[in-house]
Amino acid sequence: MAGHFELVTDQDGNCLVRLVNGRGEEIAVSVPFTSSSAAVDGINSFREVAATAPIRDHTSSAYRRRVEQHEQAAPQHDRKVPLGQSRRLRQHRRH
Repeated sequence: MAGHFELVTDQDGNCLVRLVNGRGEEIAVSVPFTSSSAAVDGINSFREVAATAPIRDHTSSAYRRRVEQHEQAAPQHDRKVPLGQSRRLRQHRRH
């Protein structure tokens, strides 16, 4: 038997989507949805994205090294700016 999606209600009355494999084991649970129709929309979105989505392994040490190297090599203007600070303000404070 193939896997399937299940709609269930959590203790707060929200609708959750469970993805269950062919052996009946839960392999994923969604965020809470306010209604079953919203949950079905979420399933449809998941199906569209998952069908062609690449796998990005963020668990490997090689990945973490690449991120660190990128952050160190990035010019100052390409780095992320703390929330609430514009790049212009940050550049002004450096001078």
